Amino acid sequence: MARKEAVLALFEQRFDYYSARTVLGEALARAGLADQKNYDHAELDRLVQGLLLTGQGMLDRLIAGLRALEEAPAKAAGKEKAPAAEEKTPAAEEEAPSAAEETPAEAPEAEPEEDQKPKAKKKR
Repeated sequence: MARKEAVLALFEQRFDYYSARTVLGEALARAGLADQKNYDHAELDRLVQGLLLTGQGMLDRLIAGLRALEEAPAKAAGKEKAPAAEEKTPAAEEEAPSAAEETPAEAPEAEPEEDQKPKAKKKR
């Protein structure tokens, strides 16, 4: 079972706050589902189908996230979910510093531009 909060969080990764709620409501209506606190495997499948019927674009990550919510109970039953979640968290933390490392690399590029501006003023 997937909690509505988890489903909504996936929608908020694709859409803004209000649009996520609107698109989720539209997908639920097209799937013939009620707004409820938990969704089981079959309901998540129907939600994906309803989402596809909305005509929204760029839904690959959202659908993959919904599919992952479907698989979570199966893995939790096999006790494979907890270690997998721990492995993903450090990987995400490792990506964040690498993104921070790219920012300082861009900063030196901005400095030569500043050096060029004073040179241009001296030529005038």
